[in-house]
Amino acid sequence: MDSLGNIITLKWLDNLNAPKGLAICGNKLFVADITELLEIDISKGKILKKHKIKKAKFLNDVTCDNEQNVYISDTAANCIFRLHEGNVSCWLKDKKIKKPNGLLFLNNKLFIGNFGNGAFLYYDFQNKKIISVASNKTGIDGIADCGDGEFLVSDWNGKIEKITKKGELLPLLDFTKQGENAADIFYLKNKKLLLVPTFFGNKIIAYKIKEN
Repeated sequence: MDSLGNIITLKWLDNLNAPKGLAICGNKLFVADITELLEIDISKGKILKKHKIKKAKFLNDVTCDNEQNVYISDTAANCIFRLHEGNVSCWLKDKKIKKPNGLLFLNNKLFIGNFGNGAFLYYDFQNKKIISVASNKTGIDGIADCGDGEFLVSDWNGKIEKITKKGELLPLLDFTKQGENAADIFYLKNKKLLLVPTFFGNKIIAYKIKEN
């Protein structure tokens, strides 16, 4: 699909189970597919490897760092798995992590959105600590970087909020009355375009974000 919503290839890759989080790492696409992490060659549209994770229960979002390590949230197992040098293990488990969903690696930090209690956190790789930033008190699904230390987060119930540098939550969109969900989100910073999958609505809605 292009930035105008036109479908380029309807079925680029099929025969998956229930794909959710996606992350491009180098020339590969990694996909969370229930209890497997799929490693895909983007140019060929071909699955190179299926990393079966024995302890996985409900893999959700995916992100990768600058060293090609891949991180996968497991909402049901309360764990963040990591693919490192071909092996996957439960890498981060902590009482602050409650049903982790959204993940985003940025500036040597792993940002985490809890689906269980709405907490927005980050793991500081330098200090090896989990820092709390904010909470919407309901549940965070997707995370997107909107630049300048600010983020956009989606609430499964149908809300989009901005998290400021100070940890303030600013409401941007609310379509709960329309019965639309807000799943994992993507933000095109150069176009200031926010893409929101509605999941059950079987559509992706695009919004232009205006600066104050």
